[in-house]
Amino acid sequence: MKRLALCIAVLICLAVSAFACWQTDWPRVVLATQSVNLRVTYDDKARTGMTFCLHKAITLNPKPPEQFYEKKVLKSAITDSRGLASFGEVVPGTYWIVGGANEIALTVVPPTSSGAKRVWVNEFADGCINAELEKAD
Repeated sequence: MKRLALCIAVLICLAVSAFACWQTDWPRVVLATQSVNLRVTYDDKARTGMTFCLHKAITLNPKPPEQFYEKKVLKSAITDSRGLASFGEVVPGTYWIVGGANEIALTVVPPTSSGAKRVWVNEFADGCINAELEKAD
């Protein structure tokens, strides 16, 4: 009976580890822009009504439990029905975008002529978060 219980426990652990996110680092993006915009999705479906806050970074290489961004909220934004949100104009620097379970490191650099881009935050059912740049059409 103990062996059966042990086998079941091992199988449960294996099943959980197969579907769990083992993300070991926070998502990071470098955005060449004057205006910071987001698109937020959950398994590629728009997330509506999510609030995100922009904080000045203390470090982009966090080691919990140390604080890696200032507590003061510089700007906030709420996603619309298409999952879009905007912080408006942001000066070049290093920031953290924080909202829900999301903490995304952001470096804003002066804009280039390569076209408007925004940060696409895609959350997955397993708890993983992906952040990357996409065209802001």
